[in-house]
Amino acid sequence: MFLLVVFVFLLLCPNHSVSVANLNHFETLNHVSVTSSIKRAADGTKNLNKHISFQAFDRQFDLTVTPGTHLMAEGFRARLINKDGSSSTFHFDRDQIFSGHLSDRPDVKVHAHKEESLWSVQIFDHDNVYIVEPAWRLLTPADNPKNDTLIAYRVSDLKSDSFN
Repeated sequence: MFLLVVFVFLLLCPNHSVSVANLNHFETLNHVSVTSSIKRAADGTKNLNKHISFQAFDRQFDLTVTPGTHLMAEGFRARLINKDGSSSTFHFDRDQIFSGHLSDRPDVKVHAHKEESLWSVQIFDHDNVYIVEPAWRLLTPADNPKNDTLIAYRVSDLKSDSFN
């Protein structure tokens, strides 16, 4: 349940409390490699898998994820609450929400969301949570001189005072 709450928060809410100033370390990525495969079961059903690969923090991440709505109940609805108290319905494409695991470690859970051509990924490893998200959410052009499209950071790299 905790992972679901964290995932929904990260998915639906841009990380306003996270900024470059609140990170001890971050890395930028210019892309992630994505391939798709379809497995056909004996009963004729098809399962779509996405394989996402990228390198960050001196390690290679190879993810296997599948789309679907099993992370959220049928009929799940979300509302965005603005600073002024007004709200609006938040629409999202359930086929762009993914869950899975590290390809070589099925016990390490992965949640992902694709928005247009950019990925937001959360990797729940045993010793840390790794986050990849669109760079425009956190970086200014001065913070991102190579104009990379993604930023990667670890929850452990958040400065402790960033939650105050």
